[in-house]
Amino acid sequence: MKLYVVLLFMCLFELDGSRSFADEPAQAHPIIGRWQVVALEGSGKMDSGISFRGMQFKFDGETWTTWPGNTTPAGIAGKPPTKRKYTIDDSHSPKHLDVTVKTKDGSRMMQTIYKIEDGKLHICMGRANGRPVAFSTEGTRNGCYVANRVENEPDEAGDQP
Repeated sequence: MKLYVVLLFMCLFELDGSRSFADEPAQAHPIIGRWQVVALEGSGKMDSGISFRGMQFKFDGETWTTWPGNTTPAGIAGKPPTKRKYTIDDSHSPKHLDVTVKTKDGSRMMQTIYKIEDGKLHICMGRANGRPVAFSTEGTRNGCYVANRVENEPDEAGDQP
């Protein structure tokens, strides 16, 4: 499981995106808000919690902020949050959530899928190039996070999970 946490943070550093939901004030996108990670599945196995305990995501319409949590392995626990731009395309099934990942050779698109079902956010990402096609990791090297919405968000001055 620690590989999936490392993958998440390696892929999400120094990101750039072009689409923003900030120009759509009439109706906020359902992903906007803060989410507490409650489960992680990788390669068909559920993580015990060591790889995600305390991890949170926040989507604000332009930026995806990730707090690594307090028990995540590989030396990322307690690190500052990462911020990256994201794009969403809801016209596909499953829905697309993409980020541009800067690499030593330039950049590449990290293609993920997401859904919000029964009040839970599900985000699945693949370890190989290409977009996952399902929210199961059985028989794959993909990782899927599940998060609950955090209702009482801290104010921006104290924007800590």
